[in-house]
Amino acid sequence: RSDFMKGLGFAGVGLGAAAAASPVFRDMDELASTDTQPRHPWWVKEREFNDLTTEIDWNVWKRRDSTKNPMPPFNTPELLSKRRALYDRDCRSNTTASSQHKDYALSYGARGCTPDVPWDGPDLSRSAVGGIWPHTFDLPRWQGTADENLQMIRAAAHYYGTPQVGCVEIDSKTQTLFDAGRCEYVPGLEVGFQEGTCSMIPAECKYLVTYIVKQNYVQNMYARAQDEDDEFISNRPLGGASSADAYSHGPQIHYKLMRFIKALGYQAYTPTISGNCAAGVFSGISEQGRAGYTMHPRYGLLVRYIRFVLTDMPVAPTKPIDFGGVRFCKTCKVCAEHCPYGSVSLEDEPSWDVRDPGNNPGIKCWYQGWAACASDQGGPWDCGQCQSVCPFNGLPYAGIHNLVRGTLATTSIFNGFFANMEVFMGFDKRPDDKAWWDRNLDTWNSDTLLGFGTAGW
Repeated sequence: RSDFMKGLGFAGVGLGAAAAASPVFRDMDELASTDTQPRHPWWVKEREFNDLTTEIDWNVWKRRDSTKNPMPPFNTPELLSKRRALYDRDCRSNTTASSQHKDYALSYGARGCTPDVPWDGPDLSRSAVGGIWPHTFDLPRWQGTADENLQMIRAAAHYYGTPQVGCVEIDSKTQTLFDAGRCEYVPGLEVGFQEGTCSMIPAECKYLVTYIVKQNYVQNMYARAQDEDDEFISNRPLGGASSADAYSHGPQIHYKLMRFIKALGYQAYTPTISGNCAAGVFSGISEQGRAGYTMHPRYGLLVRYIRFVLTDMPVAPTKPIDFGGVRFCKTCKVCAEHCPYGSVSLEDEPSWDVRDPGNNPGIKCWYQGWAACASDQGGPWDCGQCQSVCPFNGLPYAGIHNLVRGTLATTSIFNGFFANMEVFMGFDKRPDDKAWWDRNLDTWNSDTLLGFGTAGW
């Protein structure tokens, strides 16, 4: 890779451009005031509250109404019949790469390992393995500043399994995140309740704690289609296990975090926000890129989804970010070029014009064509082409990855080159599935080993 960069005459120029444009510490006071628990790399910029890299027309953007913005059916009988025939063929022949019987079993084993998380959080009942709970002592609420509470929640949530936490303070504007008719604030209400399909929330519960449910990047690459004429576009089950695993991890983290907040004496609710990506953008976890969902400065599109807890515990809100993601997407187009259905827009610039009934108008973005996405393979759950190829997904195997990210945050002059380099280097190719089953478990560092953290001993 180093020779490749030098051969293009880019190495010295790129470093110089990055050095000239990248953010730097200007004085010791700034260094001393830096957060001891940084949410993002130093080159990610913060914006003002409600000032996103995705433009919003506040006169148009309203709460999403599923009756006005319906999503297409993703699992029609015809699609299910087609996929089942493919599954049956693969499991019987055991010759299709990443789609043999054992690959299906791996993916199936990762699915559905989820606790039932009530909308108002789990009860603080006696532990099934013994022990006592704080509420049995009639303890007063935990008292901390909003900043202290944010750091406390970050520490706990990280232990429970998420790498990043943010917070949105709900006001007249950010209430637009809630789905229409599904969540309403009630002044003077002490405890929330549900009335039909609508959650009635105490007005004091105005802190929306958001967090990442990460998807395994390395495992996900085994889901990639290898050839353009591949009958089974994606999601190949050896790689699809990464999605199944993430959907199992999400509720587990959620259950623990809600119980943690309630054990401190505060309320915890799960509001209905079908546009979970927007919650991440408002809370400074991510931007919204070309593919139409969460794009992270470290993890690219390999965030499975954003989850959230609404609480009356004072939590310091976190500002939206700018890491150059939207600017990069204007040039890159790799996800759109890999989309087999034309669902991801190839237009240079984002637009106010919606493409699909499922789109909620009022934001300037690359709207997703959901009907086309659902037309053949059944939607994003069964086709991960766009998600797998984002150049921001890549692990920092070499120093060039960090140089790339730092440069993209400040200048767009190398965007096209970086996008092409990602494909040229083969980062969009599926690894050898046979080697996965015989991998060296002493050195393989991409599995989630419970009880170890990242120590690796």
